[in-house]
Amino acid sequence: MNLLDTIAIKGLTVAKENGLLDLPEKKEIPFDEEIIEDFLNRVIDDLFEFATLEQYVSNETLFARATVYVYGKGVEFALSHICNTPLERISYNFDDCMQSKIPDSLPHSILNDVNTFIPVVKEMYRVMFQETKGSQEKFIVAGITFRNCIFKILSGVFFAGRKVGLSIVIDENNAIQNSNTNSDSKYDYDTYDSRYKENEFE
Repeated sequence: MNLLDTIAIKGLTVAKENGLLDLPEKKEIPFDEEIIEDFLNRVIDDLFEFATLEQYVSNETLFARATVYVYGKGVEFALSHICNTPLERISYNFDDCMQSKIPDSLPHSILNDVNTFIPVVKEMYRVMFQETKGSQEKFIVAGITFRNCIFKILSGVFFAGRKVGLSIVIDENNAIQNSNTNSDSKYDYDTYDSRYKENEFE
């Protein structure tokens, strides 16, 4: 078992202990790995660029901000399939990510179901990120980068959201608002106004 497997298992253990993995899925959907990987890579690239240019020191806090956002995008992805309007591309918004915001596309009627598992997802993140701490020698020897670890962590969070989304019953009266056409709104060094300082995040 390599270090990335260990990270994944830590997250899955928390999910299992809190009933997330036992949620019944209302529909079988494809994994669409390319769409999901493309989204996660855009999120990670943008946040690393932000951290570098704004000298944001705490990677743990930075990606904690992204946790709920990515979880919500996982729910959005699942519901798009349930509503038979699968996302061809998952959009990314820097400000929403930094606010840990659940996507506006999700129907208000399901937010209680979605919010129920936010504490579980935060704990999944905490235990998975903990595995990235300590000596970097073990990662160097294994040929694993910190970016690889973050990708594994956010993948776990996304698929937790996907699982929750597939467990929710919806109908035509509370369907997801499809966001296929939404373009990305990335971090912009020239317009950023320092509103996301490290000491302001809870």
